[in-house]
Amino acid sequence: MEDNKFKIVLKINGKDKTFTAEPTGRAVYDAAEASVQLESQPFDNELLDTLSDFVVKLFGKQFTRDELIDGLGVGTYGKTLLGYVQLGDENGVLNRFFRKGEQLPN
Repeated sequence: MEDNKFKIVLKINGKDKTFTAEPTGRAVYDAAEASVQLESQPFDNELLDTLSDFVVKLFGKQFTRDELIDGLGVGTYGKTLLGYVQLGDENGVLNRFFRKGEQLPN
């Protein structure tokens, strides 16, 4: 998959629906902010809402937070949220940014 394209499959109304996105650089800014919140906030529903909202925004609001939460299995929900934010996931926004050799401004 190209570095600017993202794909997610959600089960909505019993059917798998595939969503794709080609987000702008704003996604890097939003991912950095979500990453800070991930490190500084307790793991609770508020944090899950923040991370879910990040993914919804990343995909251009093609689906709702509830569709994201209900559309992923229990084994993939957390992994998906963290994967789009964290550097450790090769498909995450921040990792793609740094893999391109770009530097954050001072």
